[in-house]
Amino acid sequence: METIECRIEYIIWQNETNSYTICEMSNDELGDFVAVGYLPFINPGDKISADGNWELHIEYGEQFKIISYEKAKMEEEEDIYLYLSSGAVKGIGESTAKRIIDAFGKESLNIIRDEPLKLSKIKGISEKKAIEIHDDYLQQQGVQDIVIFFNKHGISASLAYRVYKEYGSDSVKKIQENPYLLCKDIDGIGFKTADSMAGKIGLYHNSPERLCAGIIYVLSEAVGNGHTYMQQSLLVPQTSALLSVAEDEIIDALIKMALESEIRLNKTDDETHIYLPAYFIAENGVASYLSHISMDKFSTNKKQLETDISEIEQEMGIVFADQQREAILCAANSGVMIITGGPGTGKTTIIRAIIALMKKMKMKIALAAPTGRAAKRMTQMCNMDAKTIHRLLEMESGLGADKWSFARNNSNPLTADVIIIDEMSMVDILLMYHLLKAVKNGARIIMVGDADQLPSVGAGCVLKDILASETVKTIRLKEIFRQAKESMIVVNAHKINNGEMPELSGKDSDFFMINRPRQAMGVREIIELCTKRLPKFLNSDNALEDIQILTPVKRGESGVENLNRVMQSTVNPPTKNKKEVTRFLYTIREGDKVMQTRNNYDMEWEREDGSPGLGIYNGDIGFVQKIDMHEGYADILFDGEKKVKYTFDLFKDIELAYAMTVHKSQGSEFAAIVMPAYPVNMMLQSRHLLYTGVTRAKRLAVLVGQAEIVANMVVNDREDRRNSGLEQALRKAFSSEI
Repeated sequence: METIECRIEYIIWQNETNSYTICEMSNDELGDFVAVGYLPFINPGDKISADGNWELHIEYGEQFKIISYEKAKMEEEEDIYLYLSSGAVKGIGESTAKRIIDAFGKESLNIIRDEPLKLSKIKGISEKKAIEIHDDYLQQQGVQDIVIFFNKHGISASLAYRVYKEYGSDSVKKIQENPYLLCKDIDGIGFKTADSMAGKIGLYHNSPERLCAGIIYVLSEAVGNGHTYMQQSLLVPQTSALLSVAEDEIIDALIKMALESEIRLNKTDDETHIYLPAYFIAENGVASYLSHISMDKFSTNKKQLETDISEIEQEMGIVFADQQREAILCAANSGVMIITGGPGTGKTTIIRAIIALMKKMKMKIALAAPTGRAAKRMTQMCNMDAKTIHRLLEMESGLGADKWSFARNNSNPLTADVIIIDEMSMVDILLMYHLLKAVKNGARIIMVGDADQLPSVGAGCVLKDILASETVKTIRLKEIFRQAKESMIVVNAHKINNGEMPELSGKDSDFFMINRPRQAMGVREIIELCTKRLPKFLNSDNALEDIQILTPVKRGESGVENLNRVMQSTVNPPTKNKKEVTRFLYTIREGDKVMQTRNNYDMEWEREDGSPGLGIYNGDIGFVQKIDMHEGYADILFDGEKKVKYTFDLFKDIELAYAMTVHKSQGSEFAAIVMPAYPVNMMLQSRHLLYTGVTRAKRLAVLVGQAEIVANMVVNDREDRRNSGLEQALRKAFSSEI
């Protein structure tokens, strides 16, 4: 890293949201040069000491990338004039700046800071305006102090700016008092960074703030792994080891936190479960809401129902099987129900029939799914608009990552009489809680999903827990219908789910395996399939969208990262005409297939007709249309219709998507999937993962690798059991209702 003393001559462009800046600078030895970086509250005329590295940009040549900086004190009249005349301080333009310099010279900034009323002696500055100038200048100085303070502790200017927006001018004071607020409130700053800062500040090793933050961190890590709680017998030693303090001190801290409702405790016969409050409230809330909704019984005219169902059979051109008819009747008579089953068992047919029946009953219907891709597929299958659950609940913006608030809730419920949720296996406990809060009295909720797929990315295992509790009316579909039986994808999916070896050698089949014992051979085969053979087989105009590589792991030769690199170099290599940006793990260039890796509820998008929308979600897939290096953003088109501007700092939330993990593919459907089968961690070498991957394929599923690995996956039905108390909470809630 290099340090340069330089002066800002001209700001070429600055992002108002995050202060990403492109500017022209000068140095006595280097002359004029271009610099880029996160530089809040810099202005022409500022002298700074900048730490960073030189980079050669493919289009704009050599530029200095600033990692951190510190402003030099302005002492010369010329520097002070340039600063004031730049418009940096509200209320001061060029002419006013000249009059201030003429009156106070080198003392001008000291006068603005310490004796602002003296400014009112200058023509055009009233006492009120003088105070406004003083306040704005102090605010800027406060932000500069914050940036300098955090730079010294290894926190970038962009994160420092977020701290300022959260806490204002008291940021440094607040963080010095309790640096662990950073990992609690600021997205992008973790416990270890805050803990390092606390050590430098001199906070006691066993201070209450540190013990509390350590406990929250360990619980949050558990939530990230899908658990809604931790056993006290595990939490205490893990936190003790993390913080290097005695277990007794951790237990004392737990008692204090419980008394102050910073954590919640649930005592069972032989263990105490420790929750973060949101997950305790959500589990018990879901149980309570479902028990209340299930109490609703609807009096329907049985004869009219049979007539309506017969008419629907004629309209759809089918005769419903017994289980399908039972599900349709149950939807008419029950407040809450679940329809579950594997591929080819008729779930979509039942949903369409229920929609038709509810329309005949003059009911208002809402369709929703956990992800954008799942909602889009539901729309296509049902010929009726389906929304993401977030959009259905009218997610409110401006709260930041992972901070949820919905306009629809128990005081402003949804107006729908019937709510049908597809892909229920993907719904986590927090989202389920917010959904049920918004169901109006007397409304029906119908949940549809495949319980044998992988659980949700978020904490909990909602669908499995509800089924295991045996409290909600459930239709389990087992019969595979004739048309589905013709698909080896469907047949083999059910074989896998039953612990049977799938048929791998079928010629002219929609499911087959190519044996390649070595991973290097397998990778070459996968690239050949995706770029040449399968596009021809599918007769596809958009092979990159229709064909998806799914793999159990991120790393390794047949992992996501390597397959993405190889695919990118094959289908979208660098050229002089294609702009690209290197950020974090990836180089992203124009034309690349990319995926959003976290929920961003505030992300604005626009359709081609100009209609706006809000929210890009974990797993959404798009294509990079354009990269603007000068203004620091990329245009990405998601789902073929939603155009989003990504500033370069948001590239941390996207990655290449030629290949993705099976977990990330949940709720999606692709014309063809290609899946490597090579040795991986035993927990990922599982039946549920293979089943989930195979069932993402609509027209073709291809496995590449070793048949013995497929056999190992089929017999390994172990699941990484999640800590979840929903099943017990449901039984308790339904028991009390009865």
